[in-house]
Amino acid sequence: MRRRLLALVCVSASVLSGCGLISQDGGGDRHTVTVWLMKDSAS
Repeated sequence: MRRRLLALVCVSASVLSGCGLISQDGGGDRHTVTVWLMKDSAS
């Protein structure tokens, strides 16, 4: 289970850095992904 969460964090970090490169305003995306990760780890 811990590995799955770690993988999710790595993937989201990659996606976030990609989003950051595409658009400089990635604050909203970052918040959304954080909430999504919290929801996923809670379930």
